[in-house]
Amino acid sequence: MKYALSIVAALLLAMSQTQPVLAQNGANNLVKQAIAAQGGADALRALKGLAIKGEARFWEPEQSEKAGGEPRFLGDATFTMTWDLEKGMARTEWERAPSGTATRNTPTPR
Repeated sequence: MKYALSIVAALLLAMSQTQPVLAQNGANNLVKQAIAAQGGADALRALKGLAIKGEARFWEPEQSEKAGGEPRFLGDATFTMTWDLEKGMARTEWERAPSGTATRNTPTPR
């Protein structure tokens, strides 16, 4: 038993001496790779706008029909976030369909 514990202790000690890849290369390398993948710093500076589209699903926790049951499903939504980088403005548009009915909600940007 002592032999097995000493082997486990030696393995744990050896594993604790290795560093993760991120620690070896540094966070700056990761950022540089991401910038290069997007076409370089000049290409990112030349951006005039940006848009992101996505989908979401919503559940209401603690609202099941029985204690400890599954959360109640509220509905699906799609969203579009648009940024005008030159004017410093942003807009988020939601298309929601709660409980089988379609509604539209467009908040006013600040």
